[in-house]
Formats: sequence, C-alpha cells, structure tokens
Amino acid sequence: MLQISHEAIYRHVYADKRDGGDLFQHLRSQKPRRSERKRQERRGMIKNRVSIDERPEIVAKKYV
Repeated sequence: MLQISHEAIYRHVYADKRDGGDLFQHLRSQKPRRSERKRQERRGMIKNRVSIDERPEIVAKKYV
C-alpha cells in the first residue's frame, strides 16, 4: 500500500497552481495560502544589557 502525506499532496496542488493548473479549485477551502514568516532568534538576547567594559572598577577589585 502506498502512503503519502497530506503535506506532499498540498505541495503538489500548489505547485500545479503555480504552473497554471487548476487542481487548487477542487480544494474544499479557497483560502489564500499562508506565507512563511522568518522568525527572529530571541534566545540569548538580554534587554538593556551593559557591556563588560562599562562595569565599575569596584567589580574588578572584588575578585582579586
């Protein structure tokens, strides 16, 4: 038995539409396709951070 994912079917339908085909007209929903959004990496970003070069001298003396 051949198995194929629904994603592969939709990719084929939308590729057919791009090439001028009419398979997309047979879909139940005629909603526009969602565009892929580029996601910005938010991990590791500290708001209002202060550079280590700008720290007070007292902090450097703390570990001596």
